[in-house]
Amino acid sequence: MKNIWFAIFWIMVGVGISFVFGGFNNQKNTSDQIDNPSVGSVKGVSNQPTNNSNSANLSPKISTKINIGDDAILGDKNKAKLAVVEFSDYECPFCKRFHNETFDQIVKDYVDTDQAIMVYKDFPLDFHNPAATIDANAAECVKDLAGDKKYFEMMKLIYQNTGSNGIGIIDEKIKELAGNLGINQDKFTKCFKDGTFKDEINNDLEEGKSIGVDGTPGFVIGILKSNGEVEGELVSGAQPFSEFKRIIDLYLSKL
Repeated sequence: MKNIWFAIFWIMVGVGISFVFGGFNNQKNTSDQIDNPSVGSVKGVSNQPTNNSNSANLSPKISTKINIGDDAILGDKNKAKLAVVEFSDYECPFCKRFHNETFDQIVKDYVDTDQAIMVYKDFPLDFHNPAATIDANAAECVKDLAGDKKYFEMMKLIYQNTGSNGIGIIDEKIKELAGNLGINQDKFTKCFKDGTFKDEINNDLEEGKSIGVDGTPGFVIGILKSNGEVEGELVSGAQPFSEFKRIIDLYLSKL
């Protein structure tokens, strides 16, 4: 009888130890996900799309208004009825994924057909700086020297060449990329070294925060008005093309 009670005692001890350590590991896994600053959000929470097949869950509708201002535009704003305004961080791996997998398809189906414009606004995350702001300034310098079309060409080159997550691109490589686009090297170097567009980049960041952007990439998709105002909804994360198509087509159907 004594042996039976002895065995029961040690079984209960084993169960208790498993419970304690199991709970500790579950808590640790949750904390690692929340506290990881490399996943593309101001709060350190990933802006990846979920695997939920319900598109309403992928893109909760948050009505908002924003003005395209003097930011880089791809497409004809005089013909387009819709705008996709992107808030992005050049060092964000999810922004890079959006540009590798989805951006060109949106351009082909909606920008090249004069139905929509793409607008790029900077949203450098603190834990990706200084590289994120340096990248953004380089692109803005190209825009200033050669216009919006060259801006988007430089944007693509930056995403293709950056190491992401704050690794960035060495200065000489950025100058080389601008030079490959035919940008005057002396003028670009001065603009780049001076950080000429630091304030403008910060203004984009604050503008995004004011409408509820809390991670990258973030988008405002909506109706483009003649005064440059875009009225639509806030969409978070590197959503697949099918989700952008659903939202864009929905707005186009209302015109």
